Amino acid sequence: MHRRTGDLMIRHCGDQAPRFATQLAVHFERGRDFARAVEFLIHAGDHGRQINAYEKALEHYSRALSFVPRIATELRAPRLLTIYQKRGAAYLATSRFDQAAEDFTSMLEQARVMSDRTWEHTALNALAEVYFYSHRLDELDKCAGEALRIARDLGDERLRVETVVFIAMRQDIIGELAQAKCNLDETIRVARPLGFKRALLDGLAWRGQLYFFQSEYQRAEEVLRETVDLASELRHGPLFFQAQFFLGLSLGNMGRFSEALMVLREATALAGRNGEQYWLAKIPNCIAWIYRELQDFDQALKYDLEGLTVAKASRVREAETNSLISLGLDRTDASDPQKAMESFGEAAAILESDVWCRWRFTLRLHAGLSAHHLSRGELEKAVAYSRLLLESATRYEARKYIVVAHKLLAEAAYARQDFAEAEDQLNTALTQLADYPVPILTWKINSMLGRLRLRLLDGSATEAFEKASTVVQMIASNIEDEKLRTSFLTAPDVQEVFVKGSVFNGG
Repeated sequence: MHRRTGDLMIRHCGDQAPRFATQLAVHFERGRDFARAVEFLIHAGDHGRQINAYEKALEHYSRALSFVPRIATELRAPRLLTIYQKRGAAYLATSRFDQAAEDFTSMLEQARVMSDRTWEHTALNALAEVYFYSHRLDELDKCAGEALRIARDLGDERLRVETVVFIAMRQDIIGELAQAKCNLDETIRVARPLGFKRALLDGLAWRGQLYFFQSEYQRAEEVLRETVDLASELRHGPLFFQAQFFLGLSLGNMGRFSEALMVLREATALAGRNGEQYWLAKIPNCIAWIYRELQDFDQALKYDLEGLTVAKASRVREAETNSLISLGLDRTDASDPQKAMESFGEAAAILESDVWCRWRFTLRLHAGLSAHHLSRGELEKAVAYSRLLLESATRYEARKYIVVAHKLLAEAAYARQDFAEAEDQLNTALTQLADYPVPILTWKINSMLGRLRLRLLDGSATEAFEKASTVVQMIASNIEDEKLRTSFLTAPDVQEVFVKGSVFNGG
């Protein structure tokens, strides 16, 4: 009766039968037709992934796997490949890297038993992706190397560029940015006309991140919005969250804070519903950064502490590093030098043991240490860290941090009353900002330039304060929360822009 009911449902629903996969799987399981039970359990798992219900998807795939030994021998191998691939992807989407690696390893072994080199390549790529996110870069190298050899042996350009992406991802993380840029641009160039969406998604996601790293925020926004849409279409959880994460940061750097908060909070809510721990550990630190830029230091501290707690619990080392650096900044702002240095020290210790994005976090660490020593009047140490920051930021073309370094050097020069040097540093920063705008820095640089010229009784102080005021008003106009906007506009550093400019004008 169950088999007949399933047959009737399929006959009635036709091509729409997979929409009722869960019910059909039950009928065929109870009707002892295990081949079709497996088929529709896979469809049910796919539906779960499509609506981001990964726990249900995993349940369906695992049940399908349990029935494979009960189907015809000739059907088992292809079903095993499919289930391991799909369940591994669901594990990856929820940051369960060990389980994902187990499934993709089983997939690889099955492909080799079948002597199917295309499936072998697919499994190696899947493993490379898992090894990437779990910081096992040596194993990634091995998998990517084997996959490239297969792609070249088969003469398949699609397979080749699919693997090139993982090589580029590794290059991005260890700071080989020129090589990463070249490989990502090639991937996008080849994949787009071929309609090869998966390789295109990978290329866009990592190219968008690289645009962000090098402070090309408008270009980053364009590429990352395309990435979000494509990741949604392909149901690729990790790249969807990654694109949302860097989109939020790019919007924030452009002074569009309400949009940035909305994007990051949407990503947090979705990650929470899916039990996704990796990005849940990384996002609080970014929300804290936005509040710090809006001069709400209490909220910044709250989110940084939350981020550190979640990162430690989830063992996401890069999120822990970032949160510790941010806490160092929070505690510097709160005039708690001992705890600030403890936070910076813990971050430095992690960076010593983990190469993952070390180049990027070192920029933040040097900027934080310079700011800390400036606040203590320890000018030699501040200048030393600023110069290290400038050297590294220039090497990696991290334009925002080039500007930050010049600003810190200007502050040290101002404290020494070397006003000519301070003005040179600020003007150099503004020249950089003209080509690579970062509004959240532009107003601060112009405000400091105005303060410097006011000290020198230079009439051009008015112009500097006016430029700072224009950017501040633009940022404020993009803050939808009235309370947050008022808090920003009444913060002491922001009020200085209006008050000192007004005083100098005789207002």
